[in-house]
Amino acid sequence: MPAPIGAAAFKAARSKEYAVAVDEIRRRGWRRAAQAGQARLDANLAAAAAAATEKPACRVGCWYCCYLKVGVRPEEAFTIVEYVREHFTQERSKEIREAVTSNAKFMRQATPAEQLVASLKCPFLADGACSIYEVRPARCRSFHAVDLKGCQESFEQPQNLNILSSFVPEIYTAGEAHLDAYNTAMRENGLDATVYEMNTALAECLTDSAPIRRFEKGKPAFVRGIPGDS
Repeated sequence: MPAPIGAAAFKAARSKEYAVAVDEIRRRGWRRAAQAGQARLDANLAAAAAAATEKPACRVGCWYCCYLKVGVRPEEAFTIVEYVREHFTQERSKEIREAVTSNAKFMRQATPAEQLVASLKCPFLADGACSIYEVRPARCRSFHAVDLKGCQESFEQPQNLNILSSFVPEIYTAGEAHLDAYNTAMRENGLDATVYEMNTALAECLTDSAPIRRFEKGKPAFVRGIPGDS
């Protein structure tokens, strides 16, 4: 749910995104609608950051959040897989598949509490930066902190859930409004809007085309995917 601050802004942003997303999915199909939705989210987050009282402390080379559990929607997972196939060498793609498989195995065996504090390195973190930045999940796009100290402490002490996260309220509200509206639009168009844990979702669609076929038929995309952070 959105933070208490900006409740009116959340409602207005959600209403606007919902109307656009429903229409685009119906007229243009999920692929083109997803691309357009991603562009709108980026624009909304940039506007929110510009208007925010506190500015994001996130910088290139800061990777503490790249060890957190990340949720993805099916279309995000499909887009990431396509990007990997188009942009990475066979050697790098193999490394990614191995890392995804290893992470997915752990996450499937872990309890929800263990998943939350797992501190697994993202398969796409390379040289301190995101190697799929253009197609990174919405959760990654909307995660902004105002204090890197808290991010560092959370990375160094993953079991300590008492460390406070310092979200930028305006960015958080804009991101949540978009996600809530877009997911609702997907469901109302008969498509799977479940948020899956990234590694378990990617482990299926990196080696199998069945997930996308199930998705386009209106069925759950992943049979072995576990819940992600919604």
